[in-house]
Amino acid sequence: MNINFGKKIGDKPVNMVVRFGAEDRIGRLHFRGKTVRRAGNFFAWHNIFELFEDIDFLDAIYRDASDAYAEAHLGTSSFTYDFRYDVGWSSTDYNDKYSLYDQERFTLNRRAEAWRIRSDMNRIKAPRTSLVTVIYELRDEGDAIAIIIHSLYPGPDIGDLIGDVSVREHCVFFSWDHPGQ
Repeated sequence: MNINFGKKIGDKPVNMVVRFGAEDRIGRLHFRGKTVRRAGNFFAWHNIFELFEDIDFLDAIYRDASDAYAEAHLGTSSFTYDFRYDVGWSSTDYNDKYSLYDQERFTLNRRAEAWRIRSDMNRIKAPRTSLVTVIYELRDEGDAIAIIIHSLYPGPDIGDLIGDVSVREHCVFFSWDHPGQ
């Protein structure tokens, strides 16, 4: 997917790119159907194309990328946009809301670990959220500026997946199959 913003950063046109692999992964994880009440799933849109029809959201991506470019910050960035109405179920929440009995340790990836709500704790529901976090790469390609979307998901930005994310971000995770409110 390639979106031409019709805007410029400096004197260069700006394009937003979502590569097929990222589009497929985002679709499978976060656009599983409006009635699928699961952590990390959107219910406000059927797919990424519907989300990108929101001009205010696209403008927010453009403004964030413009600010990053002005600060000479090429590379990976993230930001969170508040739609001011619920759009999905977050896969994280503040950990002080839950007892340690409700949680278990798990490995996010080779470099990160965290706490998550135990899968048998179905009485605890993943919270609804109005936030959408976007992880993107800003690249100067000579004749244009590219905003390459790597990931987006409902909920707050949890930062880099390095170290003990729950301790650093004061959050607890929900598995992708955990029921939502």
